[in-house]
Amino acid sequence: MSNPRCGCNERLTEKMTDVKIAVRMLEDAIDGVFDRAYLISSDVDLMPGIDAGLRRAPRSQVIVVLPPETTMASEFADLSKSILAVP
Repeated sequence: MSNPRCGCNERLTEKMTDVKIAVRMLEDAIDGVFDRAYLISSDVDLMPGIDAGLRRAPRSQVIVVLPPETTMASEFADLSKSILAVP
């Protein structure tokens, strides 16, 4: 079966980077490592980890900074007041 991204027969390797970032943010929030965290990403897959961290550490704040030339996803546009999105 060919890869839809490149049309070749190579398989993409999942590095789980988004999962690792979300888990680390969750751990750090629970451990009280930060009052405010800055996340530079446009990957909405990180939202469940951010939400879970803020539920466990409601005084913490996560500021999402979108990379240049990134269109803001609706998930980031609808963030709660504890999470700020910076275009």
